Amino acid sequence: SAPPGRHTDGGGLYLIVDQSGARRWMMRLTIRGTGRRREYGLGSARVVSLVEARKKAMEYRVLAAQGKDPVLERRWRADETMTFKKAAEQYHKDFVLDFGTNGKHKDQWINTLRTYAYPFLETVSVDDISAKHISAVLTPIWNTKRVTASRVKQRMKAVLDWSITNEYRRGDNPVNVVRMPSKKIQAKKFGTVSEAQLFELMDELRARTSIGAYALRFTILTAVRSANTRFAEWSEVGGRSLKWDAEGFNVWSIPGHKMKVQLEEDFKIRLPDEAVRILEEVSSLTPQSKYIFASPSNPAKPISDATMRKQLQEFFPEATVHGMRRAFRNWAEIFVPENMVRREAKEWCLAHANKNKTEERYLDETYYHERKYIMTIWGRYLNIEHDPEIQNLTYEQILEVQMKTEFEEIWDDKNIVSK
Repeated sequence: SAPPGRHTDGGGLYLIVDQSGARRWMMRLTIRGTGRRREYGLGSARVVSLVEARKKAMEYRVLAAQGKDPVLERRWRADETMTFKKAAEQYHKDFVLDFGTNGKHKDQWINTLRTYAYPFLETVSVDDISAKHISAVLTPIWNTKRVTASRVKQRMKAVLDWSITNEYRRGDNPVNVVRMPSKKIQAKKFGTVSEAQLFELMDELRARTSIGAYALRFTILTAVRSANTRFAEWSEVGGRSLKWDAEGFNVWSIPGHKMKVQLEEDFKIRLPDEAVRILEEVSSLTPQSKYIFASPSNPAKPISDATMRKQLQEFFPEATVHGMRRAFRNWAEIFVPENMVRREAKEWCLAHANKNKTEERYLDETYYHERKYIMTIWGRYLNIEHDPEIQNLTYEQILEVQMKTEFEEIWDDKNIVSK
């Protein structure tokens, strides 16, 4: 029978009566440690009795005295099933899939968490994840897959930040307090990275759309010197529509005077499929420039010699762009069968000069047919997808399983026979 207005029952519990006659319970509390006063609705007086309202008010007082927000506490209890997997998939859907155009990066973003984080965190509530959980995810891959581990760490942080923002997690983000050993991945001699690490490097570069990342990938795929990539012109690949040789391969013809060995004729390179895709993607970045990899700030000039180096050394501080040629040569020595390809052909892929100039002019023509199939295999090798089922195999076993059969099949298809 109370008239319109606010009527206290004591201890912060009120009955609110509207002018319409509607009646509801309301609780006013100050949460300990915050100094913040808040009001909480406890329901309609027609549904919630005075006894029930007093009981609920007492529960709220206890939580407030403990420094807890009653509403958030109730939500956390209801959201105990907000696991890391659910949070990661939701974040990926809301903030990764709808941004940018790089489809491979979008898939890679969630796949790294599925591969490395889910085995430890898939069913764990985001509110229960601690620094110990984060360390458990990172420790197995920190020294062997440093770049991937860094990406996993960044992505776990993003998921947990989202969980905090959306009030699924209380407290700070545990990723912020995890410090892994600072030992750098040691580059091999000649400032290169190992053949195994190339997989990881190429995956990271594919996720980037900067001109430096495109140029470095192109350089690795073609095994040329960095200057050849920097000063490459569209006319050398047949313009922005690209050109083909008689057998249907895309070709890059580098003028002989641009080569370190000063050739009399163009040095032709059969472009791997991924290199062709790079050309297609960069063609719209600087449409007015004659250079394939033009400086974004001055399209009349090529990128600087530091552009690719900075991209590489972000992942492998001691490596050099020129060292990528060493990685190619190591791969060719290990994996290109000598009964299929002459050693001189492998050297000529790198345009290593032959001291016999007469022989050099002859071999330049004959080796092109062998070199273009070497570059086909090299491009496929760098694009091997990581298979969780072979994670425990050695690098040599992976090579044997993934590449040997494919190499021999391609070679048989092209009827290349060693003389």
